[in-house]
This record gives sequence, C-alpha cells and structure tokens, in this order.
Amino acid sequence: MSEGDIHTKTEEAADIAKTAPKLDTGYTFTDDPWIRWRNTWRFVTGGLTEEGVKQYREGRDARMEASDCKRCEEKRDYLLQYSPIVRFMNQKISALGGNLHSGNIMCVRCTEARSGGLDPNYGIQLCANRPEPLEDTLAHGE
Repeated sequence: MSEGDIHTKTEEAADIAKTAPKLDTGYTFTDDPWIRWRNTWRFVTGGLTEEGVKQYREGRDARMEASDCKRCEEKRDYLLQYSPIVRFMNQKISALGGNLHSGNIMCVRCTEARSGGLDPNYGIQLCANRPEPLEDTLAHGE
C-alpha cells in the first residue's frame, strides 16, 4: 500500500466520521449558564441517556471541585472537634498509638461511586463530591 493510498483511506475515514450520526445523550458541554440549567433540568427529569448522566456528573464534579473540597474540609474539621462518635473513635485510636488529624484525613474528588476509603499513602480519604454524610464515612473509615 502506497503513501497515497493511506492518505486516501484516512480522508475517507474522516468523511465517514463527519457524516456518521452523533449519539445524542441529551447533555451539552458548555459554560453557558442557560445550557447548564437545561442540562440540570434534563438530569432531574430523566431526559438524559445513561451516557448523558455520566457526562453531567463529570462536568458538575469538575466545575465544583474547589468548593466541594472546601466544604468537605470544613465539615471534617468540625466533626473532628465536635462529633461524639468521631471523637470517641479518635480517642480509642490515640490510645493505640494512632494520630488522626486534618493532615491525614483528606478531602478529594472521587470518580467512582464511593463515599471515601483508606489510602495506604495518605490515610483516610473523603469524597468531597458525594452526598453521603461525612460523619458516617469518617466513623467507618477510622
């Protein structure tokens, strides 16, 4: 096959890709507030395909990562100081020689459906972009 044949095949593939029907997931990637509102409405009312729901969640998580992590860190700090169950668990861990603090309980953006977990390198991880109650996750993670 010559270089000209390869170039022709590449052009044919590009033409087919342009004319192939696009899968309409119901979700539109944009920063336009009106389109984002429309995406949210479609998400709430079930107007998105499975792929559209996935795209909606990924876009929302990426857009809200900084504020989600800040809110998670504030809740984490509050729970470490005032939550009876978290304080009890922390006292028991301290009695065994452990040391839990905001430096080894991290708020991160999670891509999979979970509320948190244990990372051997960083300690307890809380998923900032998930709606599960942090107190339950933190008490379970400890």
